[in-house]
Amino acid sequence: GWMDQASSTYVVLNSIGDGVFQFLPIFIARTAAKKFKCNEWIAMGVAAFLVTPSMVGLKDAFAEAGGPTLFGLPVVLPDSGYLQAVFPIIFAVYLQSWLEKPMKLLPGVLRDLLGNMLVLVCTSLITLMVVGPVINTVSGWIAAGLMAILDVAPVVAGFLIAALWPVLIIFGMHWGIIPIMIS
Repeated sequence: GWMDQASSTYVVLNSIGDGVFQFLPIFIARTAAKKFKCNEWIAMGVAAFLVTPSMVGLKDAFAEAGGPTLFGLPVVLPDSGYLQAVFPIIFAVYLQSWLEKPMKLLPGVLRDLLGNMLVLVCTSLITLMVVGPVINTVSGWIAAGLMAILDVAPVVAGFLIAALWPVLIIFGMHWGIIPIMIS
C-alpha cells in the first residue's frame, strides 16, 4: 500500500526486479559457460534466443495453426516460454560445450566466423527441439514431487532440499529452487 500499482514509478521500480527474473536464463548461461569452460557469449546468445519476445509468444502466435513447427516438426514450448527457466539453459550450455570441441579443429578465421555461428545455431535448435522439452518435463516431475512431499511432510521436504543443496550448488541447479523458496 505504499505506492499506487498503476503509477509509472511503481512500474519502473517493479521492472528492476522483474528484469532479473525475466532474463534469468541469460545470467545463468554465463555462469554455466564459465563452469563448462565454453564461450560465454554463445551461451548468452542461446539464452537470449530462448527469451526473445517472438519465442515467448510463439506458442500463442501459432495456436490456430495447430502450434509452432520447425521444418515441419512440432515445437513443444512451456506456456510461458523459457522466461525464468533455469534447468533448460544449464543443459543447453552443457550441450554447447560439447558442440564447441570439434570446432577447435577448424582453422583460426574459419573457426571464429563459421564455428561460432554453427555452435550458436545448432545449440539453439537442439535446445528448442530436444533439450528444452525433455528438461522441462523432468523439472516438472521434480517440482511436483517436492511440492507433494512439501504438502504431506514439510519437514521431510526441508530435509531433502537441505541434503541435496550442496550437490545442486555444484551443478548450478540451486537457482531452480531459489524462486520456489522465495514464493
